[in-house]
Amino acid sequence: MKNLIPTLALVVGYLNAAGLSCLAQVPGVPRPNLPGRPGLNSPSAPDSPETLSANYQVTFSATAEGKALGELSMLTCSPQVSVSGPLNSGMTPTTFTVNGTLGEKDGELLFSYGIGFSLPVTSTTISPKTEGQQVVSNIQYQQHSSQGMLRMKPGTAYEVLKAAGAVYTITISPVPSK
Repeated sequence: MKNLIPTLALVVGYLNAAGLSCLAQVPGVPRPNLPGRPGLNSPSAPDSPETLSANYQVTFSATAEGKALGELSMLTCSPQVSVSGPLNSGMTPTTFTVNGTLGEKDGELLFSYGIGFSLPVTSTTISPKTEGQQVVSNIQYQQHSSQGMLRMKPGTAYEVLKAAGAVYTITISPVPSK
């Protein structure tokens, strides 16, 4: 039994080496990148990710009838913006998703975006019951979406969407370095 373990390790090592060299020889099968061993088409040093000139606080908020419904906010220096979640923590929150690209040009921000949100719609029915009436509430979600591009001044709020009595606003502000 003691002689079997080193023999097994030798066989497994041989099969792994043979398998990797076979993969490298088969056209159309990518060669696995091993640590410390760059692939055939990989650059010698990784590219640095594209970044904006500052950190930006990106805030999406909603109001209805003058009352705040909630907001989503994120901090980024990446041109790629993606945020999703409920606007508040109520029983039936509006869920909001934004994906976009943020760029800087001549002191302005260019924001190309896609917005999707689910708005709760509550209906109530009253059904007769033997001893009184029974009230039943039903909640369904309506799906809405919008896409476009904005030319923005940093720190200025823009009403990007109005739907179902609510106003959705975006503000993108630079965050000073500490």
